[in-house]
Amino acid sequence: MKKGQISLLLIAAFLLIFGTLAVQCTKEQTNQQDTKVKEMTVTGEVAEGYNSYIIRGKTPSTMVWTILNPEPKILNEYIKSGKIVDIDVHIVSGDNIEIKKIDGKEYP
Repeated sequence: MKKGQISLLLIAAFLLIFGTLAVQCTKEQTNQQDTKVKEMTVTGEVAEGYNSYIIRGKTPSTMVWTILNPEPKILNEYIKSGKIVDIDVHIVSGDNIEIKKIDGKEYP
């Protein structure tokens, strides 16, 4: 083999290895982001939305969250009182949440 061909072969091998490592790192970062726990505490007021129950957030943001696991017997009491409470939630996607605890009490 000529010296030029050997150099070209080494450069091609280097680029192939470098490209493979770059793709692998990107995949690992994506997988780590997907496995992050999406839980937080929202301080807000429970209210009725259109055919659903919602939380009108006060902190960490003034966002409106849709409750995917409503328990009307429990939530109606908070609606009647108008009380602002801390709610531990699991974010399912976007503004859709499932309640884990409400006002420090386990939520069924």
